[in-house]
Amino acid sequence: MVMFPRGLTGRTILVLLAAVTLVHIGSVLIYEGGPNHIMEAWHQGDIRGRLEAARNVMTRQPPADRPAMAALLSSENFHFTWNPDTTSGAWRSAPTVDLLRGSLGAEGVVLLDDLTALSYQLSLNMYDGHPTYTTLLSITVMVLGVIAVAALLMHGIVAPLRQLARAVDSMGHTIDTAPIAEQGPHEVQQVARAFNAMRLRIERLVVDRTQALAAVSHDLRTPITRLRLRAGFIADHDMQNSIDRDLDDMETMVEATLAYLSGEQEIENLRPTDLPALLATLVDAETDMGRAASYEGPAHVTVIARPFSLKRAFANLIANAVVHGGGARVRLGLNGNRVFVTVEDDGPGIPESDIKRVFDPFVRLENSRDRRTGGVGLGLTIARQAVTAMGGSLVLQNRPGGGLTARIELSADKKTSV
Repeated sequence: MVMFPRGLTGRTILVLLAAVTLVHIGSVLIYEGGPNHIMEAWHQGDIRGRLEAARNVMTRQPPADRPAMAALLSSENFHFTWNPDTTSGAWRSAPTVDLLRGSLGAEGVVLLDDLTALSYQLSLNMYDGHPTYTTLLSITVMVLGVIAVAALLMHGIVAPLRQLARAVDSMGHTIDTAPIAEQGPHEVQQVARAFNAMRLRIERLVVDRTQALAAVSHDLRTPITRLRLRAGFIADHDMQNSIDRDLDDMETMVEATLAYLSGEQEIENLRPTDLPALLATLVDAETDMGRAASYEGPAHVTVIARPFSLKRAFANLIANAVVHGGGARVRLGLNGNRVFVTVEDDGPGIPESDIKRVFDPFVRLENSRDRRTGGVGLGLTIARQAVTAMGGSLVLQNRPGGGLTARIELSADKKTSV
């Protein structure tokens, strides 16, 4: 089964080759059905004309001079011989000339007025058409020329499109991208120009949002701090503890919301990160607080990541497993240049209908109003946002025996050691 090319270059070349092939097929059919027959008819008429002229010349010559004249009339491909014998019945009827393509030659006899015979031998290679290999060579040269010209033309069209695709893909991870060159055909230049303008608008929008987030962060933290200080002067310890818990919840909500909204605006570069060390630190923090958590995997695996964002992503996943699943089992594995990390728990899992929905912002499957158990609904959202920004993936799966598995896939550094 012939697969239709997916790329613009392949499709264009295929269309051009199909057009050239159809044109050649039509040309061959027309050539074989028309001009070739005309040429054969012309060849036969030419031969008859030469035979008639030779007959007239030989008739006017005395018998003694006819052998010499026959030799003069002969050529490399047309040989005449005069036969003075008039007794053979073979000379009694005038010959017909019938040329067959592929024949090596033709023979015949022309009767003179005195019934002597002028015999001839004709080599048909003098009337052969163009050899088949010449036609094939012509087609091959034309096809190669079409491919070369099409490839050059499409390169000028496809190269800017590929650059645009890379720029669009990079914007999915970071907006700090350089403008793309506005080159190529007019339509491609228009697309590049529109992309550059969009990039500038997004950058301005993000800068404005970053400034607004900084202001919100300051404006919210300041009154919370003042309230916490004032709560310290309340004599009723139960009331004081209640206010402190409410303020803790407010701080948690503010921090989680700001972390989600800030997204890619955190100024953090990609750099080699020792993933097992990061995971071990998070697991140790959980065990120090008396919670069930464990790590299993290599001692050293390097990934190219944003360490702070990656740490926050795994911290959210491990915290979810500990709080909702009774414990977290973290495993790390390698497959080629890909790193796989799983965080398993023994909790009730997530209904299949909610597997995708839990990644949406502010979605809480926990019915409790206590945010210390139900959270804000941004932990998984922030985790997936951080992982995908580094070119990785995060999926959730219910375990057959009960519990939930969070599976993260990242790219390993080529120089990683296990």
